[in-house]
Order: sequence, then structure tokens, then C-alpha cells
Amino acid sequence: MAEDKVKFRVGYQRWGAERVFNGQTGEKMHCLIFMGPTFYHRLIHMAEDKVKFRNTGPVHPLTRQPVADRKRFGGVRFGEIERDCLLAHGAAANLHERLFTLSDSSQMQVYQTCTRVANVIQRPVLGGKK
Repeated sequence: MAEDKVKFRVGYQRWGAERVFNGQTGEKMHCLIFMGPTFYHRLIHMAEDKVKFRNTGPVHPLTRQPVADRKRFGGVRFGEIERDCLLAHGAAANLHERLFTLSDSSQMQVYQTCTRVANVIQRPVLGGKK
């Protein structure tokens, strides 16, 4: 039997619109309220299974940027829209940390006399020996 016919037999309107009463005052409300069944379904993918975060971790030796794989504890892409959002909110320190300190940060030696870069690039290894 169709759902609307069952509702009509029980005393509800056929299309789900019902007159209801105010729960505080007991007055009949002057509008129709739609009433119908609600179904809930638990999703297979939960947010806690999908979360991916990284403070520090392995970097690619050539580009000195974080590796891009969850299995290798890689980094999350910080794109142009995320950058624009942080700029709009005035979060310059957070932007500097994300795009420089935790990504491409490196130190190099520069000669004071000729202001040329030395051949050795030093990168601090977090958690390792210096």
C-alpha cells in the first residue's frame, strides 16, 4: 500500500502537511507543517579515518618540500585558495610558518666580501644529529 494512503487512514493529511499546536501556549498554529519519515544512515567513511595532519616529517632531498603520501607521513597540499584565505584573515605568521618554515626552509652561507653563495647548503634535520 502506498505511504500516502497509510497516512490518510491513520488520520494524517495525504501529502504530509499538518496543522500543529504551539507546545507552550496550546494555540493552533495558522500554517501547515510538513511531517514525514526521516531516515538516517551511518556513513562507511568516518572523519577520524580520513584525517591527515603533519607538523614535521620527511622531506624530498631535491626540492626540500614535504613528501606527498599518507603512508610515508607526507604533507597536505596547501594551495592558492588556502593562501588567499590566510592573507584575507591577516594571519601572516601562520602563512609564513606553513609556506616557509615547515616546507622549504633552508640555510646557506654567503660570503660577506663578494655576497656570493657558498656551495654547501645546510638544512637542519629535525630530531636528528646536527
